[in-house]
Amino acid sequence: MNNPLDTYALKVVAVTTDLTDDELLEIMRSLEQQVRCSSMGFVLTVSGYDDDSRELWEIPECIQLFKKLMDMGFISVLEVSTHLEGISRIEDCPGLGAFEIWSIANGRMKGNTTNYPKSVVEEFVVELQESNQRCTDNCAVKYSQPNVDPRML
Repeated sequence: MNNPLDTYALKVVAVTTDLTDDELLEIMRSLEQQVRCSSMGFVLTVSGYDDDSRELWEIPECIQLFKKLMDMGFISVLEVSTHLEGISRIEDCPGLGAFEIWSIANGRMKGNTTNYPKSVVEEFVVELQESNQRCTDNCAVKYSQPNVDPRML
C-alpha cells in the first residue's frame, strides 16, 4: 500500500480546550478553504495534555471540546480516520481524524482499537454527512455589509 505521506505533507491542527466557539469557527473556516484545494483533510491534536497520564477520551474537557467540534461541523475538515482499519490513509498518525473525534464525543472509544463493528461505522457515516452540512452552513460567506459587491471580494 502506498503511503499518502509520500505524496502529501501531513496537515496538523493543534487546538486547546479553552478556545471559544468563535475561535474554533474561525479555525474551521480557514481549514475548510485549504481542504477544498487539496485531497487531504487535517488531523487534530489537543495541546496541554502531554503530561496528563489519562487518554483524551478520559478527560472531561477534551470530551466537551469534541462534542463542540461535532456540533459545529468541524470534523468535516479532518481526515476521515487516523486509526480505523481499512479507512485510515495515514499510518502511525499522531493526531485524530473525524471518526476518532466522533467516537470520543459519543463515548465509543475505550481503547486504542482500530476495528469497530460495521453498525458503528455506519452510524458515524450518517453523522459525518450531517456534519458536512453544518460545516457548509458555518463556512458559507455571509455578505452583510451594504454597498459591498461580493464579486469584488
